Amino acid sequence: MEKDSRNDVRRRVSVLTPVHNTPIDLFKRAFESLKAQSFGFSDIEWIVVLHNCREKYEQAVIHLLHGCPNICCRILHAEGTGVSYARNATLRAAQGEYIFFLDADDEMKPDCIRRVVAEMDKSRASTAIFTAEVRSRNGARTLYWTDTPAAVPSPLFERGDVRIGKSMCVSGMVLWARCYRRDLLEEKGIRFNEAFQYGEDFLFNIEATGAAERVCVFPDFCGYIYYAGLGMTNEMLETFRSRCSRGDLREADGNHPGIFLQRLYRYGKTRGLDLTGFIWKQMAVFGWVILFSDLPGKVKDEFVEAARCLADTLCEPVMECRDRQKEMEEDVRFVRSFTHLE
Repeated sequence: MEKDSRNDVRRRVSVLTPVHNTPIDLFKRAFESLKAQSFGFSDIEWIVVLHNCREKYEQAVIHLLHGCPNICCRILHAEGTGVSYARNATLRAAQGEYIFFLDADDEMKPDCIRRVVAEMDKSRASTAIFTAEVRSRNGARTLYWTDTPAAVPSPLFERGDVRIGKSMCVSGMVLWARCYRRDLLEEKGIRFNEAFQYGEDFLFNIEATGAAERVCVFPDFCGYIYYAGLGMTNEMLETFRSRCSRGDLREADGNHPGIFLQRLYRYGKTRGLDLTGFIWKQMAVFGWVILFSDLPGKVKDEFVEAARCLADTLCEPVMECRDRQKEMEEDVRFVRSFTHLE
């Protein structure tokens, strides 16, 4: 079933939003942030896919979006499928030159699309990396960062530049701090790997960034507000709790975090990207989440073993930003402490 109110006008920007029963007040917040875009809401194509939602919820969203000629709202029932399946559905429906992703419970800042599209038009970049504000439940705010010094205005890196991999720490590895040319994704057949339970955006961005001829970085531009909730780390904990009674978690599905990071690092190398900084950072994040959780000791031991194997092969990261270097040194010390490699 499809509710497609798009007219024949071809819009340059597509914003893609998969939805799974997101509280309607949060969905409205995301909607309002799009309507407030200085780029002009009427010039944006919004693709909304209601993925395995309740019928009452579907009707509420359709009613909310009614009458907007730039919105395509599709209902997708596919039991047993995850968010990657829904994201691929949004990509198939998109017609714009530029692709942004907006989670149904987040917001775009008013100048996000206008600022990024203008720079990509000028530079002819294939993809862009900017930063995002992260708001947690306790009200704390922080920024996911890139390594590129903020004093450098919107630097442009050509394919193969070693600084591209460093600029993917950490904003560049998540969907909501990125913009992509649709022709890049179509030409290279870049889609989300539906076999992965979490971290599928990391794989997607490694492939897209490795394929890009030019990558534009906005080290000092924050274009997105991410509301931390049941994100990747929480999903990971819940997955472990549900699976720990079934034996060894190191299965071939790639969802064990230590194995997953090993694969990410190797995959980055095949795409010409040095992800050393990101891997150290993510090992530290996973370490805090797993080792100080209530998960069984077996789960923690398996993570430490996988992290030790990876940390033993990685060189220590060298970052361009002094603050990033200090932060990475702290992460490295923490990982070496729990893997007993000091």
